[in-house]
Amino acid sequence: MQILICSLIGVAGLALGVILSTTILRKKLEEKGRRTLEEAQEKSEILKKEKLLQAKEHFLKLKTEHDQVVNEKNANILRNENRLKQKETSLNQKLEENNRKEKELVLIRKNLTTQLEILEKKQQEVDKSLQRQREQLENISGLSTEEAKAQLVESLKDDARAEAMTHIQEIMDEAKLTANQEAKKIIVETI
Repeated sequence: MQILICSLIGVAGLALGVILSTTILRKKLEEKGRRTLEEAQEKSEILKKEKLLQAKEHFLKLKTEHDQVVNEKNANILRNENRLKQKETSLNQKLEENNRKEKELVLIRKNLTTQLEILEKKQQEVDKSLQRQREQLENISGLSTEEAKAQLVESLKDDARAEAMTHIQEIMDEAKLTANQEAKKIIVETI
């Protein structure tokens, strides 16, 4: 019976050893699983943080590029707006200048029209006065206008002939003098 007891104690010890070792092994496995899970969670957190950091960096890079594009577009729009404002200002100045010149032209036209009217009236007065003077001359001279013209033309012709004869005589005298001088030069040269 001692053997049986010893065998039972041995089996019980063995069973207790198996249970203890299983329990210890299970605890070790659970501990190892827990540590693996914690390490996996830590790695997961680290990976998550790295990915978030990469995503933030990528977002900042994209945002910076977008901001640059927007700033360039805004600068271009601003330049175009300034150019348009300058053109608008220039056009407004030209328009004002044209309006001023147009007003000046209107005033000049009015003045010219007024002056033309005055000139027409004066021309009419001069024509009337000239007609009265002709009539008076006809009465005084006893000649008609046509007869007076004919006499005037004849008188002008006579004056023109007299002047022409005077010029011809001067030219002939000058030609004779020049011919005499040339003849003397030739004679002096030949002697």
